Amino acid sequence: MPARGSGAITALEVLEGVFWWGLLGASLAILLITGYYAYGATQQGSLLFGGQGPSGPLSPQEFQRHVGNVEMLTRVLVVASVLVAICAVGRFYGHAEAGLALAVVGAALFFGMPLLIQNAGGAALPKQLARLGNPKAELMKQYGTAGLILLGVGIAHLLAHAAVFVAYFRDRRPKPNAEAAKTAAQVRKANDKFLGFCWDLPFCRDTEKKLCPVRASKKPCWRGGRGCYCDQNIILTLSGGGQYAGSRGSAGYLSRTATVVRPKTFSEKRAQCLSCPVYLHHQQQKYTLAAPLAILAVVGLLVYFWTFVSSLYPGTILFLGRTFAGLSFGSGTNGIPDWATDLAKQQGMMWLIVAVGTVLVMAYLLQAVEWTLYRLGI
Repeated sequence: MPARGSGAITALEVLEGVFWWGLLGASLAILLITGYYAYGATQQGSLLFGGQGPSGPLSPQEFQRHVGNVEMLTRVLVVASVLVAICAVGRFYGHAEAGLALAVVGAALFFGMPLLIQNAGGAALPKQLARLGNPKAELMKQYGTAGLILLGVGIAHLLAHAAVFVAYFRDRRPKPNAEAAKTAAQVRKANDKFLGFCWDLPFCRDTEKKLCPVRASKKPCWRGGRGCYCDQNIILTLSGGGQYAGSRGSAGYLSRTATVVRPKTFSEKRAQCLSCPVYLHHQQQKYTLAAPLAILAVVGLLVYFWTFVSSLYPGTILFLGRTFAGLSFGSGTNGIPDWATDLAKQQGMMWLIVAVGTVLVMAYLLQAVEWTLYRLGI
């Protein structure tokens, strides 16, 4: 558990500690069991799956004990997978990376271990031993269950983060300067030109438009990084003061150092604009246009390339099966494992993958739009 500062330990910190140590312990159990059976499948396949000992077939008593060990360890594997899912989500519920890690580990257990076990060496079980149990089938079933648990929880965690991201998008945006926001609320008018210049938005005083040097330049205030909500000289000009009155010293005379104004850097202008209610209002108008277009673009691309997507799924599954079959100790029909052939024919799995992928792409594309508008200031 990460180190805590001084002071009393709260109940939440205790719960986080329980989740942390539970995650470590359950992960270690999965790692040890998986390593044990990966070694057994690759190096001791005849003994593990064929019931063949160094001196011949195992006795029914020995094989029964062997099957009992497999059943016990696989039950521990499934329980550890449930604990990993609960502890990972409980400890790192605020991080989308936890869902991604669970999905990756779950996919490795769901696809990788059954593939390794299925293609492991070993002769067929003798009939007298096959009646007592089938370690290969039991391992494939339990690893599929454990992987499905982690994979399902990981995908659900990612979808939950995507939903929360969309629901609370306003809370992540930069907030306008408190004084400028108060002034903007007092000046705000009903007229509002969509994607208009700063003088066409609700925060420009009609009586000062003729005097505004920004309007005279035909460029909105965010282009130059100076406007009536941030530049003191423009404020004094609009209020009737001299153009350089803002640079005068406290004694009322124009000092040498006061007249020298350091040009603002691009990052300073961007930070200034991202705290201005005028610019944030303009960015909100951009988001109102860009967000639906981004969603429609994803849906449109999916529809347009549906033939390619629908053919990509079975091709990808068969390619993965063929690749892993080449690295394992056996192969199925035409070098493709049976599980890959069966999975490639399941349209329901394809629709699930496409639906989850589409939702995630939409959510993170909206995040990219927000980052572009409210962090880069584009």
